[in-house]
Formats: sequence, structure tokens, C-alpha cells
Amino acid sequence: VSSCGDDDSTDVAVPPVFVTSYDEIFGWDCDGGESCQDVYNIEFAAGTVVDISAGEVTGASIMQIALYAPGEPLGGTNSFTDSLAELRCGVVENCLDNAAGQSVGGVMITQAGVYRLAITRVWDISCGTTGDYRLQLSANQEFSTPVLKVNNKPSLVTEWGCDLIHDEQYSWACAVDENCQDVFDIEVAENSTLSLAALEVTGDSVLQMALYGPGVALGGTRLLTTNTDEWPCDADGDCTNNTAGETAPPISLVQGGVYRLAITRNAAKSCGEAGDYRLVVKSSRPISVMQTQDDTMSLATDPVCEM
Repeated sequence: VSSCGDDDSTDVAVPPVFVTSYDEIFGWDCDGGESCQDVYNIEFAAGTVVDISAGEVTGASIMQIALYAPGEPLGGTNSFTDSLAELRCGVVENCLDNAAGQSVGGVMITQAGVYRLAITRVWDISCGTTGDYRLQLSANQEFSTPVLKVNNKPSLVTEWGCDLIHDEQYSWACAVDENCQDVFDIEVAENSTLSLAALEVTGDSVLQMALYGPGVALGGTRLLTTNTDEWPCDADGDCTNNTAGETAPPISLVQGGVYRLAITRNAAKSCGEAGDYRLVVKSSRPISVMQTQDDTMSLATDPVCEM
């Protein structure tokens, strides 16, 4: 899938200024019968965490957004969805009721370079052909002010989605006979459905997991068990038979905010002190996932398999 607007033919001069926040109003003026997009070049440093929003949408417009990493063509893999799909969340049937637009918080930039941000107005569910939006970015490191490189060009992207995925490899290196844990902060939007899995476990490790709500201390009440126990429902008595790890059923979260996920290596049931695992977090709305503790002592009491 590619876009007719991938030639960067529209060049609007913008000074090479680096900032930590950006706020500007832009608009579409699309031809009838087409989904058109604006595309911005933005240079990020590795390690940048950025919030991106395209809101205050007028003209009864409904939008989708995509972020393409350096070297990725327009219409290629969208960093927001890890697929060819553009991000479209929270859209309602009445085109007049979508002024909030789209936003993604806590986007982690792992590769330095120039990214391309595509803001698309979806033809078949919008009303009319024109509209404005407010583009806002805020980050923990400086980035270049967005440069409009493609203006009102047709987009050939037909796929869209809202299930967002964090899929990364992690590991433990624990002290002898110590239950050690990795802890992750997960920023969740309100009314999200979250799925959690720790898979492909190595080192003859047996794991447990716990999810804590916003403001709940580690070792407090877990959401997966509703008590202070961690959750191992797939563990086998033989430490060599636990490579599949744990997969928790989807959990609905009405409250938005920062949740904490602990992935614990059970010393009594495991063999050795080290191992790897693959963490997969899926959400129905935008999320950000960041590791905040590595191989710290777990405050878990007894493991239990109850929901």
C-alpha cells in the first residue's frame, strides 16, 4: 500500500527550529470522493517520549493518523498500530460528534531520524470536503518543528484499526532464591480493554504477573486477582514445561491513567536464576508501555489462579 502523496512535492519552508512542544492549526481542502492527507516531517532523537494530538476538528471531519519511521514509505508500517492500518479510535456514527480527533500519548521513539506524521481526513464517513484541526506535540526531548511536506494529497490507505500492541523481549537475572520482578508503567486511556501475556519463557523459569491500578502501591491489591496474590494460571509443576508463560483474559478498565504490570520469576518453582520472556500488551485504545523496574525483589505473597 502506498500513497500518491509520497513524492514530497509540496514544500512549505519551515525554519529548522527544535522545540519540546508544538501547537498549530491546519486544515484540509479535499477533492470530492477522496480521503486526503497532510504529511509532516519531524526529526526525533532516540529515547524521545512524545504525545501527539490532532484535535479540535471542524467541518464534520473524521480523521485517521499514522507515524512512519525513518525509511518507511507512506502507507507502510504505521508505528502507532504496528501494521498497515492507520489509527482510528473512538469514532461515533454522527460525523458532527468527532471534534476530539485522534491522539496518542507516550509514543517511544527508539530510532533517531526524520519521521513522517500523516493526518488523513476519511472521505466515506466525513461530511463535506473541508475542515481544520489543531496539531499538538509535547515531548521530553527537543524535536524539529513539523514541516508540511504533503498537503491535501489523496491517501491510498484503506485499512484502519484501534488495537494497539506493545511486543518486546525482556529478561530476568535474579539473586539466588529471590522472587524478582520487572515492572512496567502502562498509560491507558479510559474505557480501554487490556490483554496481557508473557510468552516464550526461557531459563526454566516459572512466572507470575500482577496488574495494579493507578495509585496502588506494588504489593497492594492486584486487579487480576482482587487481592494481594499474583496470578499464575498456566504454571506446570515441572520447571522445564513453562515456556508458554502466562496469558491473562482481557480486562476492561473504565478509569484511565498509569497502571503497573509486574512480571515475577518465581524462585521456588523455577530452576536457576535467569531467563527471558516476550511481553505482549494489547489495548483497544492507545497505550504507552515503559519499563520502570528491572530485577527488583517482588512483594508478592501467594500465587493464585482466580479472577
